[in-house]
Amino acid sequence: MKRTRETKTHELVRRLKYNKSAVFGLAIVVILILCALLANYIAPNNPTPSPPELFKALKPGFWSEEAVEGMPLGADALGRCILSRILYGARVSLTAGFVAVGIAMILGITFGTLSGYYGGWVDALIMRIVDIMFAFPALLLAIVIVTVLGQGLDKAMIAIGIVYTPQMARIIRIAPVIVYGTLMLASAILDCAALGFLGLGAQPPTPEWGAMLSKSYSYIVSGAWWAATFPGVAILFSVIGLNLLGDGLRDILDPRLKT
Repeated sequence: MKRTRETKTHELVRRLKYNKSAVFGLAIVVILILCALLANYIAPNNPTPSPPELFKALKPGFWSEEAVEGMPLGADALGRCILSRILYGARVSLTAGFVAVGIAMILGITFGTLSGYYGGWVDALIMRIVDIMFAFPALLLAIVIVTVLGQGLDKAMIAIGIVYTPQMARIIRIAPVIVYGTLMLASAILDCAALGFLGLGAQPPTPEWGAMLSKSYSYIVSGAWWAATFPGVAILFSVIGLNLLGDGLRDILDPRLKT
């Protein structure tokens, strides 16, 4: 039995090694996790200095002679180090994504299992509720839930978890949870950023990528493009990395794709 498990593990590792997109996605995810875990040690500045150092407001980064020492990616409108806020924002965004997906998995697996086990009217009732929730755009439904629960990152995580529950409940019968959970994590991070951008997620001064975009995008036209660009790039790479990893895991774990 132990030998069989070891053989399967080696086979999965071998298939992962030869899936370049999955390896690239895994590398991005590992970097994001390390940034989140080590933010206290690698961030060059306090992400939320008090009082704000307004004399540094919208100073450019390393590409300009006006760069402030210790702020390689420049400063935002309140003089805060963008690089430090992105690093700490990785912790906030990943935590929000994992919690939201965790809620969706717990609820979705519970209802999906009940639906499949009992069948009959239980299955019909749960699936009709799922169909009703699918009728609403995910972000719109999340906004409605956040409006009811109140603003804040914790409320946003609950709302996104509820919104993703029907997807998990339906998919639990036909696909590996780890694959769909990885792909769902990318969407959860993106939706958390969207709620933060709308002012319904993380509240100032929390360094969350979507909130950073919300407070900085208007400065692009004035020439301070870095204030919004780098948080947007962080969101982009996190979503790309998780999607590549999820697609790779699907290819590796799907027995129909084995040769």
